[in-house]
Amino acid sequence: MLYEHTNEHTNEHTNEQQSELNNGFAQFIADWPSSDIIGLWAYLKKHGQRLGGNTGPYALRLLGKDTFILSSDVEAYLRAQKIIDGGLQSKKSLTSIQSYFNQLQQESGYSLTQLSRLIAFASGDNYVQVDVHVEQA
Repeated sequence: MLYEHTNEHTNEHTNEQQSELNNGFAQFIADWPSSDIIGLWAYLKKHGQRLGGNTGPYALRLLGKDTFILSSDVEAYLRAQKIIDGGLQSKKSLTSIQSYFNQLQQESGYSLTQLSRLIAFASGDNYVQVDVHVEQA
């Protein structure tokens, strides 16, 4: 169930979450199921500082957590495929996006990171930075 790790009714940590945090933040992140990565995003946004938007997902990826990134190319792809039609960060959209990535992952065996990158590279404008040195005669 999506958002199963969050307690939406209070600002307090659940006993299970507090116990996991006491065992270490890294373990807490590692143990969170990737099939509910948006739940982890919501948790970080609510209980962390400056971790809303794409900051939380980028930080998780840097920590080695398997997550997708909602870049403008990924967002455009999801809209073109009619996965989302409302606000990108709405609960409805995030739930639809998570379900879509879960389905892709089950069908392909690829990680969320690989799928996100594949979608981003395959859609939108992509540029390779090349330094060109031209000698003039």
